[in-house]
Amino acid sequence: MYTLDYNDLINLVLNVCLYFMVATLGAFIKDVYNSITKKDEVIRVKRILVGSIFATFVLLAIEDYILSKQTINIVIFISFIMGGIGFELFGKWVNLDIVERYIKSRFK
Repeated sequence: MYTLDYNDLINLVLNVCLYFMVATLGAFIKDVYNSITKKDEVIRVKRILVGSIFATFVLLAIEDYILSKQTINIVIFISFIMGGIGFELFGKWVNLDIVERYIKSRFK
């Protein structure tokens, strides 16, 4: 049985913080770009946080696969890009029709 020791826990916490900070930077830059180009009037903090949290969880899920083929620099770049598109991906992933179909099929 695998146990989580202190070094693994510290490594996990540092990875989460790194991915979250870089994804937040990407989401913030995208929101600033949208406000400069008049696609959106204000910078929305909730959109930045949702995109960053979604990107962080996705990256934690696929980091082992990416690190087996690439270096950490590619993971940081993907984190930045995922932060920028994280809110749109989250919006498409959590569509109310999909959730409604799942609930109906699950609780018949």
